[in-house]
Amino acid sequence: MISKKINQMKMETLEIEDIQGLLIRGYKELPSASFLLCHSPNKQSLKDFLKYIIIMVTNGTSDPKTKAINITITKEGVELLAQPMQKDFSIEFREGMVSPFRQRILGDYNKNSPEKWNWGKPEDKTIHFMLMCYATTPANLQAEFKDIDSKLAQLGIIVLRKLPSQKLVNDREHFGFHDGVSQPTLSGLQHKRQDNPHNIVASGEFIFGYPNEYNKLPVSPTLADGFDLGKNGAYMVFRQIDQDVKGFWNYMMKKSNNEAEAIQLASSMVGRYPTGTPLVLSPGHDSKKKELFDTNDFGYYNQDLSGQKCPIGAHIRKANPRDGMNDDPEESIMVSKRHRILRRGRPYGDPLASSMAPEDIISAEENKNAVGLYFICFNTNIGRQFEFIQQQWMNNKKFDHLYNDPDPLIGIDGKPPAHGMEKPDQLGEFTVQACPVRRKLTDVPQFTFVKGGAYFFMPGIKALHKLAE
Repeated sequence: MISKKINQMKMETLEIEDIQGLLIRGYKELPSASFLLCHSPNKQSLKDFLKYIIIMVTNGTSDPKTKAINITITKEGVELLAQPMQKDFSIEFREGMVSPFRQRILGDYNKNSPEKWNWGKPEDKTIHFMLMCYATTPANLQAEFKDIDSKLAQLGIIVLRKLPSQKLVNDREHFGFHDGVSQPTLSGLQHKRQDNPHNIVASGEFIFGYPNEYNKLPVSPTLADGFDLGKNGAYMVFRQIDQDVKGFWNYMMKKSNNEAEAIQLASSMVGRYPTGTPLVLSPGHDSKKKELFDTNDFGYYNQDLSGQKCPIGAHIRKANPRDGMNDDPEESIMVSKRHRILRRGRPYGDPLASSMAPEDIISAEENKNAVGLYFICFNTNIGRQFEFIQQQWMNNKKFDHLYNDPDPLIGIDGKPPAHGMEKPDQLGEFTVQACPVRRKLTDVPQFTFVKGGAYFFMPGIKALHKLAE
């Protein structure tokens, strides 16, 4: 049924010349990046800057080798440019990430509470837009975009914060695992590569103006004159997440007899080995076959429904349950596709070990500077996609018949503090399914902490011109 539906789906062609490039590719050949959070003193300054920057914005047709730049706008930025605010922007975007209701949905309490963030707090100076700059090296990044800094200053636009990023060796994240592997293939781009049909997702889940997985056009923001402002654009979720790398590996070692067991336990929590190999395809040990490092060609229903290869509560299984959520694999795939996101995250901070090998990270000294991930994702329905994943899958302790298991990497207790008093550290549980006896860890601490975030809108190129008029 699902395969038939995929074959019958209208395979639209994306207007990639009107789509900002980050929606089409992750700029792998540009490992250095800087994300500039900017505040404009008035409408005219913001319009003037848009007119200046539009000709530099990288669209989806190019595959840049030296530099790229994209721009996203907050609700406050849209309101500054077009008052009254145009209709059909989603309630999630209009309310913002730190509104009380959204805070409750995301579980941003206690150590993740916005009042403790480095930026994005309700009382902070308003962010109107974010510049996303990419280059080959930190030096080239500074050289390529130095004129932009001058232009911002000339217009009186304040750079509230610069968030630098440098990719780690072998595309690892700071815990030492291959990152950015499980990405959906957009139906409008599937001709560019072969993929499992179960991983091909309707383009309208990520970009406005195209059918989504319900075979309907997502609700797109529109100007008063009828201009489709959302066309070829998307909502972007941006969250800064600190990682307690030593805490993570110290815990694995505490629960294991040696390094090999610690790496196996950590892999069970992630759902992949550090190389990227899925546990489902190589249970018990990492085969280290290169063809498995980036593969998405696997499921759970026929290969591991009971979780004895990849635990049911593993990070990648919660983020994308694939065909393993119930007794109907085709229905499970259909449901999973309606909750996919397009990720473009980047790490920040110096790694504990330059090799990014878990053995070296385990023996390394504590890093005094913060390290973590800029979580970046695109979707056209923040509530049904990003927020649903966080609330119903990641933070849900009873996900897929589990009892008390939030996601071991980014899941949290998610309950507001009682009577305004911060709760003590809430320890999670993690279950390693096995026959005849499972293993249950009952004291899993929090390894990641939100330090900033906001919802943005990434317009298409024509929409940027319209906003600048």
